[in-house]
Amino acid sequence: PLTFVNECVSFTTNVSARFWLIDCRQTQESVAFASQVYREIICVPYMAKFVVFAKSHDPIEARLRC
Repeated sequence: PLTFVNECVSFTTNVSARFWLIDCRQTQESVAFASQVYREIICVPYMAKFVVFAKSHDPIEARLRC
């Protein structure tokens, strides 16, 4: 689970990876930002795999959609 302390968040994982947490009020902002980061990092010499997770407190916005 995520733990929030003094405007910082921490979590544990058993996956060897780097994670970026994005705090956006608008869902489209997080998608656009993740896409921009992906486009910039896929250039050589980087090799990365991206998985984007999103969580919304609004039940309507929290629905999974493609």
